[in-house]
Amino acid sequence: MNIVCKKCQSTNFSKSGITSTGKQRYICKDCRCHFSEGDNRFMQSATLNRALAVILYTIGRMSFRRIGKILNVDHTLVYRRIRDLAEQLPEPSVDADITEVELDEMWHFIKDKKTNSGYREPLTAVQGKLAHLNCTFYTDDWKSFKAVLPKDRHVIGKEHTTRIESDNSNVRHDMGRFTRKSKVVSQCDAMVDLTLRLWHAVTVGGLFEQFHRAFLSGWGGSEFI
Repeated sequence: MNIVCKKCQSTNFSKSGITSTGKQRYICKDCRCHFSEGDNRFMQSATLNRALAVILYTIGRMSFRRIGKILNVDHTLVYRRIRDLAEQLPEPSVDADITEVELDEMWHFIKDKKTNSGYREPLTAVQGKLAHLNCTFYTDDWKSFKAVLPKDRHVIGKEHTTRIESDNSNVRHDMGRFTRKSKVVSQCDAMVDLTLRLWHAVTVGGLFEQFHRAFLSGWGGSEFI
């Protein structure tokens, strides 16, 4: 049996004496909960907390630190749980029968304003994911689009990118790390990519319903008192 904390499911713990029944007792280094092997009384609570953490992070603009404060756990534990979940999700895919694609750049800073992830080369990676399509690309007049996209299938004009610009606006509205002038900052490119993958799964892929049901089942219903 893999030993995990009964409250937060962490494997970061140390021994903490013996119980009255002779079982080894542990203390979780993340949430400070005492537990023994096989004690799963807090499993439902952990599921509820994880569901709430995902909802608050993906559409509530909250930082890991603020979520940790609400759930009374270390913010690094919140970070690891959300990161691990995002890593398990498949990357968004594009159906082969798509005939039109809107593209729009979205700038984001890593650590400080001197490190702008918009100057990476994400467009080449995006183009690789769309290589199987025989579609028309709609973009604004950003020079990188002109350099990468096929000229015979590239249409430039803001009137053709209203939906993707709305999508980018929703990302900035929902997630703290993408909000302009926010105290929530990004520390690495990898977490930015995982965060966008998780946001897509929650808002487009239906993952929200899964965590919403889990949260309400632990809460005891949908009544608001």
